[in-house]
Formats: sequence, C-alpha cells, structure tokens
Amino acid sequence: MVETVKEFVETYMRTKLDEMAEELGLDSTEYDTKRDVAEAIVASREKMEEVAVEAPSETPEAEVEEEAKPPEEKVEKKAPRPPTEAEVGKTDVMAKIGTINEFGEIMAENVRTLSENVKAQAAENEEAVENIDAGVKEIQKGISEKEGVINTAVEMIHDKIKKQTVENEEAVKNMDAGVKEIQKGISEKEGVINTAVEMIHDKIKKQTVENEEAVKNMDAGVKEIQKGISEKEGVINTVVEMIHAGIKDQATENKKYINDFYYG
Repeated sequence: MVETVKEFVETYMRTKLDEMAEELGLDSTEYDTKRDVAEAIVASREKMEEVAVEAPSETPEAEVEEEAKPPEEKVEKKAPRPPTEAEVGKTDVMAKIGTINEFGEIMAENVRTLSENVKAQAAENEEAVENIDAGVKEIQKGISEKEGVINTAVEMIHDKIKKQTVENEEAVKNMDAGVKEIQKGISEKEGVINTAVEMIHDKIKKQTVENEEAVKNMDAGVKEIQKGISEKEGVINTVVEMIHAGIKDQATENKKYINDFYYG
C-alpha cells in the first residue's frame, strides 16, 4: 500500500494523483507539481485517520435501533452504460494533458537544476579570476622589484665600459707621445713604427667596436629579461662577469702590448 509522498510520486502519474485528490474532496488544480498533490493526499488521509480514531464507538442502543430497522427494498442495479466516444476522447485528452504536465514538470526541474549549476559554476569562475588577478599582481610586483636591480647593474656596466674606453684613449695618447719621441731620433724606423702604430690603433678601434656591440647585445638581453623572466638574473650576472673579464683581459693585453713595444 502506498503511504509516503515519495511512493506516491514514483508510483502514479499526475492524472491518477489528481483523481485520488478529487476523491478526497481536494481541488487538484490548486497544486503545481505531482509532489504537491501527493503531499496533499497524504495529509488528507492522515487527517481522516485521526478523525476516525477520535470518533466515539457506537453504543449498544444504537446497534439495537439499527437491527430494528426494516430491511430496505433491494433496488435492481442497472448495468453501467458503456462510455460514449466523446467521453473516451475526453479521457484520452486528459491523459495526454497529464503526460504533458508531467513532462513540463520534469523540464522545469531540469531547468532549475541547470540554472543552479550555472550559477555555481559562475561563482567558481569569478573566484578563479580573482585568484588569477592576485597572482598576476604578485608577479608584476616581483618584476618591478627586479627591474630596479637590473637597471642599476646596467648602469654600472655602462660606467665600467666608459671608464675602460677613457683608459684606452689615454693609452693611445701616451703611445702617440712615445712614438713621436722615438720618431725624433730613429727616422730610419719610421715605416716600422707607423705600421705598428696603425696595428695598435686598429686593434683598439676593433676592441671599442666589440665593446659597443656587447653593450647593445646586453641591453637587448636586459630588455628581454625585463618582460617578465626575472629568473634569468643569474644569466645576466654571468654575461656581465664575462664582459668584465673580457674588458680586463683586453686592458691587460693592451698594456702588455705597449710595454712590449716600448721595452721589449
């Protein structure tokens, strides 16, 4: 026997539930869903059972009076007439309407579920966007902090190269003065000296060009790193150290070359 709301909903169609509700004196049109009708039926039956339990039992006198009543005349029951085509059609239409209503309820429930899922997903998406924004801001903050360090390092390298260039130019001036002094007393070696001077000049100019190219390449590398690849700081430091080492080696080679030229 069906007793719970859940069992009513799972067992009967909407049209059947409406009929049961009408039999209990309920207006089925007042209820939107099958569950609403089932709840009304269960509530009505429970109420009827409570009334039946609370009603007093009949007294013996009532039973005697009931037995004293003359037997009622039996009325011949007529066979029920078969339903007309119009009635059959009406029943089919009601069944179809009930099926459509039930389908509509299922669709409405699905739409509500889908709407809730969409809202939940939208909330998750908003939270994810907030987390991504926070992460991006944190990364940008780190890049900004690294930019200051990188810019300082670049300025130091530029200053170092400028200083080395000045030292090279000073060495050339000193070399020119020494060459002129030698030319005063050793005119027969003028061709050799001029060749040596040109070689030295060419070597220093070549080194200056290489230094400028290194600065350009370093600037390009620094700009690439400043776009967000702060983790390459170690590579920049290595490049800077290599440039420093190259400049130092070249300066030492220039000085050695001049010493060999003067005193060798």
